[in-house]
Amino acid sequence: MKPIMKRYKQERHNSNNYNEMIKKITKITLILFICLDAFLLYKAINSYMKIDTFEKKTAWVKYCDYYKGGARWNHSKELRLKLGDEKEVSQLKKMVTSISGKPDMKISIGRLSIRSFPTIEFKDKITYYLMKDSLFKEPKVIGLSSSKEPMSKFQLFLDIYQHYVNSYIFFLPFIICFLLDITLKKIFKVEDKDAYLMKAIMYRVPLFIIL
Repeated sequence: MKPIMKRYKQERHNSNNYNEMIKKITKITLILFICLDAFLLYKAINSYMKIDTFEKKTAWVKYCDYYKGGARWNHSKELRLKLGDEKEVSQLKKMVTSISGKPDMKISIGRLSIRSFPTIEFKDKITYYLMKDSLFKEPKVIGLSSSKEPMSKFQLFLDIYQHYVNSYIFFLPFIICFLLDITLKKIFKVEDKDAYLMKAIMYRVPLFIIL
């Protein structure tokens, strides 16, 4: 009887040690997530504050199309534009019914996003900025506005912030969680760690959806 009780106590002790270890790993992961998110928020605020330093473009609309689709879970609305200079567009009598090739500009907004499109029509004059950052492979279009409907400051900040949220750094912690999953399963033989690590992931999901 004593060996059985001793083994039971040992197994319980090991289980408690595993749980404590997993909780510590979760806390470290959560702190890393928050630090990365704070960094991305700082980058967005910094870009917003120096908006005037970005290259500003002006163009006229040859073709515009607000497309609604449900095939992709994260993109339900798209704004597609073909652009030209003032002289070229002023000579057009009507907008073509479709475009050939890729649009000059395509902006997508998720189903539950709090961002919104400006109202843009054929022959409208539009302005936008090209935001450059080391986190992006190419400049990002921000602040798209028409002469009839300038973008609000709030929407401009969301426009900037969503590009940082969609950058590779935002997804880095998920990769770390995947590696932790493999480590805990293969090395430490822990199978019930998902409930702990999920707590460190869930708070980021709404942020990704609304932007």
